[in-house]
This record gives sequence, C-alpha cells and structure tokens, in this order.
Amino acid sequence: MLKPIFVVVEGLDGVGKSTVADLLATSLKAELLTTPPKELSAVRDTIDSNLADIYPARFYYYASTVLRASVRAQELLLGGRSDVMDRYLASTIAYARLGGFEPCRDALERDCLTPDVTLFLTAGADVRDQRIRGRDKTTRIDRDSLERADRLCTIYQAELQQEYHGRVISIDTTELAPKEVVELAMGMMQEVAVC
Repeated sequence: MLKPIFVVVEGLDGVGKSTVADLLATSLKAELLTTPPKELSAVRDTIDSNLADIYPARFYYYASTVLRASVRAQELLLGGRSDVMDRYLASTIAYARLGGFEPCRDALERDCLTPDVTLFLTAGADVRDQRIRGRDKTTRIDRDSLERADRLCTIYQAELQQEYHGRVISIDTTELAPKEVVELAMGMMQEVAVC
C-alpha cells in the first residue's frame, strides 16, 4: 500500500516547474499546491512591483505564504492524500539570498513541513530564456533570474543541502518533454512512496 507523500518541485524560472508539478500531481493522484496559495496570491504583483528592491519585505511575504501552504500540506497528509507543491522553502530562501538578504532559517525549519522529496529541475540557459520570453507576462524578477542564473543556481544547490528539504532529486529538463520528466521522477521516487 502506498503512503501519502509530500513532493516539492523547485528550480530556476523557465525549467518547467509548474507544468511538471501539475502532471506529477495527476500521476500521484495528489492535490497540487502553490506558493503563494491562491488565497494569498492576490497581492503578489503589488508586493513584487512595490517591494522589488526590498528583499527582506518580499522574503517575509513569501515566507508567510510558505507557512500557509505547509499547513495545507499537513492537512492533506493527515487526511491520507499526497500533495505536490510548486515552489516552497528553497525558492523563498534562494531569492532572498540572491538579493543580499540572509534570512533566519530557524523558525521556517521548525514550522514548515519537511517534504519527503524535493525535485530540483534544471535546464540549459537557452531553453530557460526561450521559455521565459515566451510567457504572456515577463516580470522583472524573471529577467533578474535569467541575468543572475549562475549565482541563483549556486545558492539553490547550497540551500538544498539542508536536511529540511527532504530527499533531493535533480533532473535536467533541457532535452526532456514534461511527461518524460514526470516518468523519470516517478521512478526515482518509487521507494519513498512505499510504506
């Protein structure tokens, strides 16, 4: 019998996180969660545009959305249902650090549910650039993540060494279709999902 699991999908902008998270949730018969959750996303554009250069303020907004999403993930698991989260704690910390803000992790580590698996997706710079520029809406944060991709990737990789991210699985999506990424991830996660 399979136990419910909590899977987080992380990575730089343009690696296919949202598409993979959606397909993975379907494959696992899990609920798809996002940060920020829908009930807290109404102010996201306002936060990002008005506090773009005030990284501590943006961090605290995103940290609060992660905490809310963590509570929902716990509720689902207690109810016997798996959940897949599109972005979580690693993104929140990585983007804060990219802006030069070093967040205190203690409270987040204590209060956030540790995922069973964090799926870290990567993709080549050209692929990421093409995907981001092909979006209906490209934000300053999207452009910043393209320009500072090497630094952001280094921050992510250091952050994902922390135990509170669970088991980390990295997959390069550059030459894979989203369904292939999900199939690969499902095979790699198989041992985690078994009682």
